[in-house]
Amino acid sequence: MILRLGWLGLILASLPLGASETPDLRALAKQARPAVYLLALQDEDGEVKGSGTGFLVSPDGLLVTNHHVVTGAKHILAKA
Repeated sequence: MILRLGWLGLILASLPLGASETPDLRALAKQARPAVYLLALQDEDGEVKGSGTGFLVSPDGLLVTNHHVVTGAKHILAKA
């Protein structure tokens, strides 16, 4: 019985303490927004064949996205 109460206490102690720890999602989105880019994928003829998103990871313009987003694209246009 004491072991069960100990586990219960450990579980309850690890739970969030309420609304004060809830992140402000609007503020977080506003802060992250400048780093999110729309990617337009073009074929050899300049026709847009797909789109996706990426995010800026360095001041010199390095963007990260998933491999499947850019597979087969000849040109990739990034727009903030």
